[in-house]
Amino acid sequence: MKVILLKDVPKIGKKGDIKEVAQGYVQNFLLPKGLAKVATDGIIKQSSIKEEQNRDSLRMKSELLEKTFNGIKGEGIKISLPANEKGHLFKAVHASDISRAIKDQLKIDIEESWIKVPDHLKEVGEHDIEVMCGHIKTELKLIVEGK
Repeated sequence: MKVILLKDVPKIGKKGDIKEVAQGYVQNFLLPKGLAKVATDGIIKQSSIKEEQNRDSLRMKSELLEKTFNGIKGEGIKISLPANEKGHLFKAVHASDISRAIKDQLKIDIEESWIKVPDHLKEVGEHDIEVMCGHIKTELKLIVEGK
């Protein structure tokens, strides 16, 4: 019996997949738990149209993100934080600090989870920061100044 999965089901498939499953398994487990619904011709056609729209949307978002990342490649951003006379910061620089600086200085909204900060970035100076979302990545120069 063909079903379309409404949620991820271990050993069967992921949400949105159309699978051929034993009728008893469908009637006794998948349908009562709301994990799947019977895949009619109309549902299969609707699912393929929706999947194609999602693919197009993802492709457009990916192209826009790649264009944005290419635009900021190699750009420098400055952050001023309290430091002692030896150049050691009193607190580490976090992805949230960098994200805020990118938004303020480059006018681009970058999610914190995309920013890869070296562990314990607590020194004044210039640092290379990697920004990565999926397979798209770029590098920025982070200039940390003591105040």
